[in-house]
Amino acid sequence: MQAAKIILSLLVVALGWFFLGYGYSTLLGHPISTVLFIGGLALSLAGVVGVILSARSKA
Repeated sequence: MQAAKIILSLLVVALGWFFLGYGYSTLLGHPISTVLFIGGLALSLAGVVGVILSARSKA
């Protein structure tokens, strides 16, 4: 169960990085790129916190 939480958190980090990069480099309008960029940043931070909490509870 702990391994699944860590893998899920790492997938959230990867998805956040993807959204962050896409929001930064897209030629779409201002609201879409801003939402993608901020959402990607939030997902990345949430994933890092999830990895830390999962690894800490496992030890």
